[in-house]
Amino acid sequence: MKNILIVLLCIFAQSELFSQALVSLDQNGVLKYTEDGLGNKVPDYSAVGYKNGEDSIPTIPVKATINALVGDNVANIQAAIDLVSAMPLDANGFRGAVLLKAGKYHVQDSIFIKSSGVVLRGEGNKTIIYATATTQFNVFIIGGTTHASATSASTKKIVGSYIPYGSLSFNVETGHTFVKGDDVFVQRKPNQLWLTLLGSDTLLNATNTADKNWTASEMSMNYIRKVVAVNGNIITIDAPIVDGIDLKYAQGNLMKFTWANKVQNVGIENMYFDSQYASVDDENHGWTAVNLENLQHAWVRNIEVHHFGYSAVNISDYASFVTVTDCKNFDPIAMTIGGRKYSFSVNGQRNLVKNCVTDKGRHDYVIGSGATPGPNVFFNCAATNQKADIGPHQKWATGVLFDQIISDGQQNVQNRVNAGSGHGWTGAQVMYWNCEALKFIVQSAPGSSNWAVGCKGNLTSTGDYLKNALYPGIFQFTNTAQTFSLFEQQLCERVGNCKLLTSTKDFAINGFNVFPNPTQKAFTVASPVGYDLRVLSLDGSLIYQENKVSLGNHKLDFPLQAGIYLLEFKTQQCTEYKRLLVEN
Repeated sequence: MKNILIVLLCIFAQSELFSQALVSLDQNGVLKYTEDGLGNKVPDYSAVGYKNGEDSIPTIPVKATINALVGDNVANIQAAIDLVSAMPLDANGFRGAVLLKAGKYHVQDSIFIKSSGVVLRGEGNKTIIYATATTQFNVFIIGGTTHASATSASTKKIVGSYIPYGSLSFNVETGHTFVKGDDVFVQRKPNQLWLTLLGSDTLLNATNTADKNWTASEMSMNYIRKVVAVNGNIITIDAPIVDGIDLKYAQGNLMKFTWANKVQNVGIENMYFDSQYASVDDENHGWTAVNLENLQHAWVRNIEVHHFGYSAVNISDYASFVTVTDCKNFDPIAMTIGGRKYSFSVNGQRNLVKNCVTDKGRHDYVIGSGATPGPNVFFNCAATNQKADIGPHQKWATGVLFDQIISDGQQNVQNRVNAGSGHGWTGAQVMYWNCEALKFIVQSAPGSSNWAVGCKGNLTSTGDYLKNALYPGIFQFTNTAQTFSLFEQQLCERVGNCKLLTSTKDFAINGFNVFPNPTQKAFTVASPVGYDLRVLSLDGSLIYQENKVSLGNHKLDFPLQAGIYLLEFKTQQCTEYKRLLVEN
């Protein structure tokens, strides 16, 4: 009865927000947030990706060039990587790029980048990495062998009965040694009472021995932050609290951390991946194209992946500040069951996946194999022929933004109870913003909130597992898309380079804008620069091409069947992709 009362009080606090926009633009075009009675508000999710979103991904000079050899190319590629890895770091923290010239590179084992400052680059879809092994393996494994380690002597308790999510400042105990610039963990350490509140201590099922109750120790999370200001015992950090710290249910701590032999400033770009396979449910072949682990400040851009069993890109637990951009994952080959076909999978923190496309995946844009700190962002991505849902997957992923994700299946955040191995509540402070799907299930755990704003589809709080109305998500502006991207607006306000993006239903990428989107026929491209345009189907087939398009507004009107298309904008400086949805 007591837990039910707590839940009802949470619902009452949330209901105050329904009459006001959670996030809106004020008269000066600046974001305005509505707080609830506890001071909670939608967090700023934007402190994610390579260099915290404050620097663009660079183009690194080539220091070694190789061509495809007949037979296996693992040693060929690894030798070039090792050669550049032995070179000195420049002033910007880079050694150089390895260029794989056009050709088909057969590989039958993993290839490693273990040193900072090394980039692996191909020549687009002319550089083909072909996985030939008949066992599961990851082709490229990027990262070191160590991860951040707390300095226990620096630990101080966070003071206060409740620290709201969305907060950037809080008090710590006296006698601390924190100064501006410190790398720190904000630790949320829950207790048994919190597990009971969530029902996560009753997930054991006698008929399924794989089910497990959550434990307080496994749900303790260390959030990577940097101290940006110290005023006595008041500490201000660079990214907000994304899970409220209620002293009744969790202790908050602040501690410095160090990272010996950290790998950073690494990337993979401009390649095409394929895997041989024996049948449509073959489990013994290329599993993940690019796996990132134990690193910071990395990127994967412009890769296209076919027929891998698990993932195009997997960001592991101890990988942070990674940007995955302009990537595709098509036709994964494996059994369509758990643990397979996670097209773009994020288990680390402060990562960004944007401008990506998938087809026939299960969990295409997915986060959380358990206790995943945030923020993390998925932005401007599309998925077709979904086999399962998009969203956090299990055991409390916190602070996740899905901004303009278009899919033909479900996008969910809910209590999965004892599904899998005891998934329970999949996420908290999860925002679906201007997304489109057949169906959204949005439920909020006690003491937390999940939201869907400006989303199109069937939105409900009736879950697949818990159908109880005591756990509603918060829905606003259903079927009425907001005129700005929450991620882009938060980012531009944070880094101080704000250009308001108020187009109809869609948003600019590096200045390109497409509207209306969705369209039934014609559409207009607005651009501040000249460009070459290609319209591609999701399988890469060329539908339409127009070169040397001048800057300004340019209307296009040619036959397109209903579906999702990629618009490729190529300038002298870069190539960008944008999704176009054509409706009947």
